[in-house]
Parts: sequence; C-alpha cells; structure tokens
Amino acid sequence: MDDDIDQDVPQLLKQWGLPQYIHTFQVNDITISTLSMIDRGLAKELIPSIGDRAKFLKNLDNWIKITNPECPEFSSCSSPLKNLLLKSNEGQGLLNLYSEQGKLSNNGRRKVCNIIIKDLMQSDPNKRIDSSLLLTKAQEITEVFKKENISTYFIPYINDTKLKIKRCAKGKLYDCLQNRRRELREAKVIKKKNGSNINNNSNEPEVVEEDGGADEDIQWLQNCTEPWHLVIEKWQKTSKNRLKEIETSEMTIGAYINKYPVLKTPRGHELLIEDFQFLYPLSGNKLFEIFPTIKNNIFKVALSKTQVTEVKEILEQLQLLNKNDEHYEEVESILAFMLLPLLLGNPTHRTKKQVWRPSKAEVKDGFITHVLRPMDVQAAIAHRREKYLRYKLTLQPVIVIVGSSYTDIQKYFVVVNDLFFETNSILKAVDTCFKIFHSLHCQYPTESVCVWNFIQLGLYQLKTKWDKTYSTVNAFITDLDIDL
Repeated sequence: MDDDIDQDVPQLLKQWGLPQYIHTFQVNDITISTLSMIDRGLAKELIPSIGDRAKFLKNLDNWIKITNPECPEFSSCSSPLKNLLLKSNEGQGLLNLYSEQGKLSNNGRRKVCNIIIKDLMQSDPNKRIDSSLLLTKAQEITEVFKKENISTYFIPYINDTKLKIKRCAKGKLYDCLQNRRRELREAKVIKKKNGSNINNNSNEPEVVEEDGGADEDIQWLQNCTEPWHLVIEKWQKTSKNRLKEIETSEMTIGAYINKYPVLKTPRGHELLIEDFQFLYPLSGNKLFEIFPTIKNNIFKVALSKTQVTEVKEILEQLQLLNKNDEHYEEVESILAFMLLPLLLGNPTHRTKKQVWRPSKAEVKDGFITHVLRPMDVQAAIAHRREKYLRYKLTLQPVIVIVGSSYTDIQKYFVVVNDLFFETNSILKAVDTCFKIFHSLHCQYPTESVCVWNFIQLGLYQLKTKWDKTYSTVNAFITDLDIDL
C-alpha cells in the first residue's frame, strides 16, 4: 500500500463515516503504516467523541484483519526491539523477567525506554526524533511485551483548531527522550536552543519570551470571562507574566483571583491546571500513572500500623468492599488516600508564642475534610478559617468530600478561599488541589504538609527549589518501593 496519508488515510476515514477527523490525523502524520498502531488510549486522544471513537475502533479492527491476515497479533511478528534488548545484559534481564512474571514493572518500563532512547541518540545526539518514530518504537514495545499499551509510551502532540483540541505530547518514551536531552544539554554535548522550552524536561520551567501583546491579553483577562476558547488562548499566552507576578510579588491568593475574575467561574480551576502544565509540562499525568500502581502497597504498609485505631477502621472498611461493585476502585482510592495522614506522622508548628502539634484528626482534615451533608461544608471551612487565624496562618486550598461515609461519597470539592471547584473523583480532586498549590505559588496546609510533600515527591516525582526535606516522607517512599 502507498504510505501517502493525503490519499489513503483520509479515504478510509471517509469510508468509515469520520471525515471530520482527517485534519487531526494529518497533523499527527498518521499514515497507512502507522494506522494499525493506534490503540484505545491513542484513539481516545485523537477522537474525543465516544460514539465516533467506537465506530473508528470497530472499523480499524476489521481493516487490520483484512490487511494483515497472516499476522493477527503483533507478538507473532519479528521485532527490532527484541534484537536491541538481546545486545545487552540489562535488556536480556528485562526479557527474562517478563517471561517469568508476565508483566513489566514501572522500573522495567523506564529501563526499556532508556535503552531505546539511548540507541536512537547514540550516533547523533542532535538528531531530530519525530512523533512517527516514537510511535513506531512504542509499537515495537507492544510487539515484545504484548500486555503493554502504546498509549503508555507515546501519545502525539495534538493541535486541531477545527475541533478545538490541543494536547501536549506525553508518554514514557517522550519523558525519557526529554530527560536524555536535558542530561546532554547540561553536559554540553548538545546545545540548548534559544527561546524554546517545548522539549524541556527540567522540573524548573525554562524562560520563554512572551509576545508584545501580553499586556493587552492580561488586560482582556481582567475584564472578560468569555468566550472560553479565547480565555484559554489568552491565558496560555500570558503564562510567564502572570506566574512571575504571583511568585515575585506579595499578592495574596484572594487578590490574584479578584484580578482575574474568570477564576471565579465554575471552570476557573482548569486555568490553574493550565498554569501547572506550563510550569511542569512532564508532571501533569504522573498521579494517574503512579497512584494505581502503589495503592496496594499503601494498604500493605498500613497492615503494620493496625494498633492505630483509625488505620484499623479503614482497613476493616476495605475488607468489606465488594470487588464486583462498580464503585470499588473509587472507594478503594478514597481509603488509600485517607490512610496517608495516619501513616506520615504529625508535624509540629512553632512560633515564638505558640506550639501546635496537630492531632491525627487535624492532619486528616488538613488534607481531606470529610463532611456528612452538603449543608455542613460551609461550617467546616469556617471552622478551619478560625483555627488558622488563631495560629496566625493563611488558609490554604483544601479538599472537601461529602457523603455519609468513605464508601458513599457523593461530592468532591477543592476549596480555594471562597471558591468551590467541583470534581468527579478523589483522584481528580487531589490532582486539582495539588496543581493549584503550585500555580498559585502557595504553601501546603501546615498540618498536612508531609502528606502533600509525599504526593509531590512520590506521586508526581517533582522537585522544586522551595522543597523542605522530611525524613518520614523519604522513609515512606522507600517503604512503598517507589522508584525516584
């Protein structure tokens, strides 16, 4: 078949009744040779509509069967990656371990990516590695390790103005490539390109010069809250100016929110998440990737702490869960998060006149406040505000969950000053709250600082110049067998 995407892929999309996605496939260089590499994860990124995505996957599956009758599974085809792995002891070890265990660990996935990227950059460190090559390498991984998904390793950059879709490239291969480039730049093996942070993998954002219209865009944001696509466009253009302002000035969270009224809208938190993505572009999805893999380890560590009544009660609730229940994973995640304050100790807050040693209940509330009814939310926040005033502290963003018990949570909120941003799960609530801390450049709540420090280092694997070291957090990361 001809690999010219201008002819073949658009023709297929038209035949399948999906012509509206032709442009998206074209800007991502998807050809006939790479079309069969698209799995469910990639399809979700390319085609947001559930109905259209189902139609696409069904047609794609039929097309693959017709065009590749002799190779129904990639695992039966020859793979360049397998040959590459066999050349080194580390690669042979990964193949043997996979053969024995039937799966790759997070550490194993990272090692596979390192081997691939080092091989790609070995002959020419300045070589341009485009999306199509990374997608091919991601496919090779699934050929050798058939239980792996392409979307774990690479999802291409998408910027479709027609469908109003804009997403950064991501995945373990992409992260590894940026890490390798950063290492080579620091070693002065390759030169850092001026005025670009597209491939930056540093925890600290590179400086990017804003265009001359930044002041006008900021003025627009101070006075307008719609249309939303224009809000997003101007918010992204002014990222550097706004973030520098809140970091270097003494502006309070309240003053910043008042300056940009769009933050007071129900979707205001999405803008703060955009700012986090600007600051730390490779950390955005870490929580969703790492937390599911270490959740069981949290419960295992908790088993050694059953002398603590609250820990014992949470583990008892876990035992009562029905794994066939549709809400099992969500409740399990809630219980795992609620264990963190109980396992990470109680920090002490000292001033010249006061000493505050938070109780376990206060540490939990400082991380996730649980109330039984919606009408109790305001009272809980007011009580928290009064307590902070007594200790001369500033009220920080906090998560509030509403429900009769941890197994029956109905609402999730992230509260920032007097704003209540609603999310649809505990993971999304934790993710939103964490990103708001960093995009607003505010401190973690005093009583739950160890919990948030663990989430930052262990789950987002993010370091900043403002970090403090907590021995309990480092020990806990080791206990959970998290690779940093």
